[in-house]
Amino acid sequence: YFKGAWQELKLVRWPTRSATWSMTAAVLVFTLIFVVLILLLDAGFNWGFNQILK
Repeated sequence: YFKGAWQELKLVRWPTRSATWSMTAAVLVFTLIFVVLILLLDAGFNWGFNQILK
């Protein structure tokens, strides 16, 4: 099994260092955007429910 797996790993075309960094940056930016969106939605719903329950 391990010989076959090692041979397959030799065939993999790995991304370059710059491609890896750009993909990592894209993931971090989208994560930050979604975190801010979820925080804003949470604050909005919290405010709305507090207005309803007053």
